[in-house]
Amino acid sequence: MTVTPQVARLQFVLRFVQLDLVTLDDAAWYALQDELVAFLVHGTAQRLADPESEAGVDQYLPRNVRLGFGLEPGPPVRVDLTHATCAILRDEDFPVPDAEIRVIQAASKQMLEDARMPRVFPGGAWEPGPMRISHRQASGAGGTIRYLEASPRDAFLFVLSEILMHEAIDRIQRCPDCRTLFYRLGKQKYCSTACTNRAGVRHWRQRQEVKCAEADRAHTRYVQTTKTAVGAGVRVGRRPRKARP
Repeated sequence: MTVTPQVARLQFVLRFVQLDLVTLDDAAWYALQDELVAFLVHGTAQRLADPESEAGVDQYLPRNVRLGFGLEPGPPVRVDLTHATCAILRDEDFPVPDAEIRVIQAASKQMLEDARMPRVFPGGAWEPGPMRISHRQASGAGGTIRYLEASPRDAFLFVLSEILMHEAIDRIQRCPDCRTLFYRLGKQKYCSTACTNRAGVRHWRQRQEVKCAEADRAHTRYVQTTKTAVGAGVRVGRRPRKARP
């Protein structure tokens, strides 16, 4: 099943809010920084799968500088910016401090919980700091691009709120095997192939246990019936299994 850019971003947010940030090493922290940058730069833009046949623009994806501060140019990505919301990043905002990432994680988790709960009034609210919003006509497409100038936290939560407005929140499910939150695609029941296989093995073992228990009960009934008809001193063996055709 094809995953749309919006669903892919929502899947990233679900992974992000469930990360144990305490256990991340330096490489994982820098990789997370790059994912945050990608989320903000692309915003709600639609990534084009076939740049040769579809109209779009090359949007450069900055990457977090690992040996200092700020951002460095990265490879361009072909996207459709029609009716998109994107963040304008500043070098001085990156890398995002660890404490700020924890704040973004907690606020995102609260936003997801509020979106999934059918309540009239949400349990928490996001209070943004200073934010500038500007608009520009998308070249050749007739649409409008909305640009955000805000802190990484406010820009991240603004883009997330945009995505939650247009995606099927009821598809955010909790895996019955490992209890991980995931975005259900189609008839998907488990969050991963590993959980699907693990549940399949468990169900197979349960069926085998049920079959063995039923066979033991059937043998007990057979022994009791035979002894009653023939005599109490008769030793009764197991009936032979029927040969499969």
